[in-house]
Amino acid sequence: MENIKWDGHTHSEFCRHGSGEKTALMIEKAIKEGFQQYSITEHAPLPRGIIEDEVVEKDFALLANEMESYLSLIGTLKKEYQNHIKVLAGIEIDFFSKFKPFIVDLLQSYEKELDEAILSIHFMEANGEYLCVDYSANNFEKGLLVYYKTTDKLHKAYWELVDEMVSSKYHPKIPVRIGHIALINKYIKRFPLQNPDLFSKAFFKNIMQQISKNGYSLDFDVAGLALKTCGTPLITAPIIEWCQDLKIPLIYGSDAHNIKKVGHFYDQYQNTITEVE
Repeated sequence: MENIKWDGHTHSEFCRHGSGEKTALMIEKAIKEGFQQYSITEHAPLPRGIIEDEVVEKDFALLANEMESYLSLIGTLKKEYQNHIKVLAGIEIDFFSKFKPFIVDLLQSYEKELDEAILSIHFMEANGEYLCVDYSANNFEKGLLVYYKTTDKLHKAYWELVDEMVSSKYHPKIPVRIGHIALINKYIKRFPLQNPDLFSKAFFKNIMQQISKNGYSLDFDVAGLALKTCGTPLITAPIIEWCQDLKIPLIYGSDAHNIKKVGHFYDQYQNTITEVE
């Protein structure tokens, strides 16, 4: 759905659960792969109190006092590579139902520096705490699955949260993309669904209408293709159909946390887009 070759979801040397490799080298890999546009979308600081242990918090996201350095790095990289590739300054913000104003405030605070933002769900509430959706299969099972009782109930709760996330607008000027909308499917082969309705096109109707109404694009996140527990992009076939029906931009995202994964599975993305056009 985009004529330019664009990686819309990547991470940086600031990411502590990434490789730590220089962001400049990731951009150089993208240039070699023929990309014309490259979004750097590091995990944004989390609302205070979501994760009490600062050591653990630092593994998941930037700290608030790192934002200036992160955006300064992107500014430098934009200038350094401007004759080779267009670098976009982005941020991947976690959605929490109780902390919508945090998103609004964050975007307002950096509206001059940011070219775009990704909104994602990595955490769900259970037993009064926020548990990570994609930390590990064992963590997923012992935490969220135990709390929600069945895979179907957990998935339904996740999609209700997605519905809430996409039903709001957060900034009048900063373009928003919904990140790896089906992250809940990361362990789908190990914990399969029983109710086929949760995979139906009708199930996603309201979510996709809200995305269209608010002018959001969607992240075609290929990271799931590399996982034995998933084997598919972190998006569903019905959602791709809705993107076609509603003319919702579907942007390739490597979700690269290291040099090797910059541009991986781009052919699969391109083939999928060609098939639905």
